[in-house]
Amino acid sequence: MKSTIKSFLIYLLVFLIFFGIFLKIQFSFPNIVGGDGYYHIKQAWLIRTEGIKKAVREFSFLQCSIFKEYPGDIWFGFHLLLYPFTFFDLIFGAKLSSAFFASILLLGFFWVFKKFKIKYPFFWTIFLFLVTNHFNFRLLLPRPHVLSILFSVTGFYFLFRKKHWEIFFLSFIYSFVTTESLLILVMAFCLALLERLKTKKLDLKPLAITLAGFLLGLILQPDFPNNFYLLYHQIFSVLSLKFTGVKLSFGAELHPFYGLVKDNILLFLTFILPLLWTLLKFIQKKYRNISFLHLSLFSFSFGFAILSFINGRFIEYWVPFSVLFFAVWSNFSLLPAVSKIIKSIKEFEGYHLVFSSEKIKNIYQSIYNFLRIIALKSEKKLFKFIILGLSSFLVIAFLWHQVINLSVPFGTEPLTLRAFKEASLWLKENTPKNSIVLNSAWDTFPFLFFYNHQNFYCNGMDPTFMYVKNPKIYWIWQNLTGRGISCDKEECDKKNQELTEQKNIEISRFLKETLRGDYLLLDNPNEKFSGFLSSSPDFEKVFKKGRIEMYSIK
Repeated sequence: MKSTIKSFLIYLLVFLIFFGIFLKIQFSFPNIVGGDGYYHIKQAWLIRTEGIKKAVREFSFLQCSIFKEYPGDIWFGFHLLLYPFTFFDLIFGAKLSSAFFASILLLGFFWVFKKFKIKYPFFWTIFLFLVTNHFNFRLLLPRPHVLSILFSVTGFYFLFRKKHWEIFFLSFIYSFVTTESLLILVMAFCLALLERLKTKKLDLKPLAITLAGFLLGLILQPDFPNNFYLLYHQIFSVLSLKFTGVKLSFGAELHPFYGLVKDNILLFLTFILPLLWTLLKFIQKKYRNISFLHLSLFSFSFGFAILSFINGRFIEYWVPFSVLFFAVWSNFSLLPAVSKIIKSIKEFEGYHLVFSSEKIKNIYQSIYNFLRIIALKSEKKLFKFIILGLSSFLVIAFLWHQVINLSVPFGTEPLTLRAFKEASLWLKENTPKNSIVLNSAWDTFPFLFFYNHQNFYCNGMDPTFMYVKNPKIYWIWQNLTGRGISCDKEECDKKNQELTEQKNIEISRFLKETLRGDYLLLDNPNEKFSGFLSSSPDFEKVFKKGRIEMYSIK
């Protein structure tokens, strides 16, 4: 009983330490980090205030995308988890939820380190927090990907240990909460394949259990079967369009190797040292010395590293699996080797070898004498106390430096956000309910939706959802707002597609009848398109703030 209470208090203390750190960071600036958090907290609020039927099954805020015909909420489970945080002011609630889930994530890592019997689990949890700012920035975003990171690592542990009930439950929760849940199936398949290579045995039971939990988590959602259709396009259509070269202006590009390494030196060293050790074992043909755990973490760490060089978002998986790999390697390979070296130094007294000169012998003897003194002193309580004190000071200093680094970039409310807020409130006060606002950029939707759910909008979540509904309509809209030409293809002849007075009726009909728009909202508008609208009798400028312009469609 005492050990259970002690264990609970340790976990609670770890959670509170990180919760305090993330609260400090979150409330050192006024706005929500990133755009998606505005959508997520508002959607959770709508579920609470208007019910699942209206907020999920009848989700009608994206009129130009497949959400119009297939309404749903592919992050429904995450929005349920946000439910308690919607009783606060929504910006406050989003920040609080972000700090809470980020702390749960690091607590989960502490648990995984302990389960793998890694020495000093709290040190490794702190190390994960300090290893790179890229990872910590991702933790500040109130998005479901934070839980996806947690589920991927705990899922790895359950799959590795073949804890079948835990695998089923986690797979169910994973697919119920996030769209990244396909990752757990990939991990289960890869572990089965690696086990087959290592042991010559093929055990597909964990994969089958993972698939069952994954499917059940999707089927039990209130927007089933629409969520299958939406998820298909969210994952597979995005990949297909990227591979076929269709440019929808979203996602990260290929990162230069040097740039990614330069910006993440500590992460790269964490990744490369155990990687080189493993490769050396392969070169030496000492396959049996590589445990299945080492082989698995080597594969996942290396795989996520490659993906991170292709798409920067995968760094949120590369970091934790690299740190876990480094911790396991240190615990079972590096620390025993260091202990062996220290033991040999303690036992060393003098050379029995022939040196070329007495001077060289004395130099070697002096070095070993110094190392031997340090090694022997390390057993003294005072020495240990000094080392512990210095280590604690350095850790606290680095933690504080990390907190400051993460707080500074978000210290003031962005001017663009204020403009979106004013534009949204203007629409709320001056336009009829359910009138359609054609927003030029898909990533403006979260801000507009957060401040005003009275109106419907054109596009959001992901440009893929508008593209797959009708590619021609997508390109006409993108070319009008982005390039100031009238063309229904990705590649166009600008000279023959320029906006002229003769195209006024054609463009007005497209906006009013095809897109069924009542208002246009342009973020950083193209000068040609803005000039065309200003000179046309079918449009009237009704709002201007910073880089945002709005027009009514007559």
